[in-house]
Amino acid sequence: MKKILLGLMLTYSCTMFAADKVVSFTFYGKDVQVRFDNSRRVRVKSGTNGELVRCLEWLDGVTYETVEDCQRIKKELNLSDWAYTNFLHKLAETSLGKTNEAVLMMAWMMDLSDYNVGICKGKNGGLRLLFLSDADLPNYHPMEVRGKVFYAFQDSTLTTFRNYERLSTVGNPVSFRKYGDQKFGVNPTQPITVTSKKNPDFSFTFRFNQYMIDFFRSLPTYIYDKDPQQRWLIMAQTPLEEYLQNSLVKDMKQKVAGMKQQDAIQQMIWWVQTGFENINENEKNVILSRLVRDVLGLKVAFINYPSHTAIAVSITDADVHGAYVVRSGRHYVLCDAAYDDAKVGREMPSMSGQKKIVTLLDH
Repeated sequence: MKKILLGLMLTYSCTMFAADKVVSFTFYGKDVQVRFDNSRRVRVKSGTNGELVRCLEWLDGVTYETVEDCQRIKKELNLSDWAYTNFLHKLAETSLGKTNEAVLMMAWMMDLSDYNVGICKGKNGGLRLLFLSDADLPNYHPMEVRGKVFYAFQDSTLTTFRNYERLSTVGNPVSFRKYGDQKFGVNPTQPITVTSKKNPDFSFTFRFNQYMIDFFRSLPTYIYDKDPQQRWLIMAQTPLEEYLQNSLVKDMKQKVAGMKQQDAIQQMIWWVQTGFENINENEKNVILSRLVRDVLGLKVAFINYPSHTAIAVSITDADVHGAYVVRSGRHYVLCDAAYDDAKVGREMPSMSGQKKIVTLLDH
């Protein structure tokens, strides 16, 4: 089988190697092992065409089982595109250090994993990996090649490059649209207590998973369809990890047991609004949307205004008066945790009459 990588035609061989030749490392708290034989490593010093060809021929001969292991781990841990990209980066640097060979290995593995990638020389002559993204990354310099926009991995300062000539011709972009329930390890933070100032009895002590925090901090700023607000919709679609489901969500279910849905949602609005003072208004509505679904099991719509967000909830145990939207014949009552004294069914006054983009969220 022939495979094009970085413009070079190479024969895809199935060289086997000893099972004890593995690379072991920890990725977001998970111990992983990947088969990889670097005993006949080829060095890339100056990045000449001959060096690149020899290194790629070597990688072609020793990574058949490596990519099998990577794909298996991606599936087992339910890794998003960005997590998998960082996984391959850690694998390459654990195997080959911070070297040109590691950049080539990462590019090779991403290409075999059906991503559209390329390489170039940076300002200092070292190799850089370029990747295609399905979102705009405003903090990175976009580089257009053959009508497609690429970004340099972990190098937001790269604005020009030289000796660019190799690029895979097929493959998918790295997507930032979806983050499933990624199976990271658990590294609990110090416990925090969040208390509603409207109702001090509505108080919960819980811990976050530091590995999940680290992952989301690693994400570059991304924009879809020239609309920065789309980011919050994507975050609202992200499942709450099992660690928080078994602590915060479980405790909150017990607290609201027996309440009318409207009353329970009101307590959640006040809790998010007054308890999380150091996060922005959009993050508050992302949290509220997740809690209403996970604690009460209700259907929720996410509302994007031009410069604001809110949610709307399908309340099923009573008729609730106030602002609402209708989708698929179902009434969704507006709820907004982002302004003072917000109540179920009340729209932020400054948003009244503004254009709304309403999206039904997955449960």
